[in-house]
Amino acid sequence: MGASEVLLPDDPAALARLLEAAATKFASLPLSAVAEDTLLETVETLERTHRRLDGVDAAVLVEVSDRAVYRKAGYLSVHQYLAQGLRLGDGAARRRRVSAAGIGRFTDLQGQTRPPVLPATAVAVGEGAIGADHVREIDAVMDKIPTAIDADTRARAEAQLAWVARELSPAGVRTAGIRLLA
Repeated sequence: MGASEVLLPDDPAALARLLEAAATKFASLPLSAVAEDTLLETVETLERTHRRLDGVDAAVLVEVSDRAVYRKAGYLSVHQYLAQGLRLGDGAARRRRVSAAGIGRFTDLQGQTRPPVLPATAVAVGEGAIGADHVREIDAVMDKIPTAIDADTRARAEAQLAWVARELSPAGVRTAGIRLLA
């Protein structure tokens, strides 16, 4: 095990508690004494982490949905659980559901795990290259592609959007999508 590697638990709840403890510790650190290069590295690492956590969030939301765990918490839908149970509000709940719908691996009625609707986008999120805001912009562009367009062309469009999203802001992805559709 290298100097920067840490033995992490495999239990999701324990790992979530560890993330919470790290965030709590991080919030108490005096950042004013940190060198500028270290501060830039820290910001970039945190952004990659946020983006990867968007993928983790989608995966957890898929499980909550597929297994109807929201009912155990006393809610009638995933949306209600997110909006009211987790106190996200309707807008944030909808945004999380849209992201999960694009990059999540849901289970179909036969019990088979389906690939993500936006597979290249899901890979980019998993790498921490793009985040949930990018996912929603890609999803919005893909929704505007006419259904008459064949699956291969749609797949190439999604892959191209996921690729350009690695270099663009979410608004830039929207602009690129408009050009793609023109």
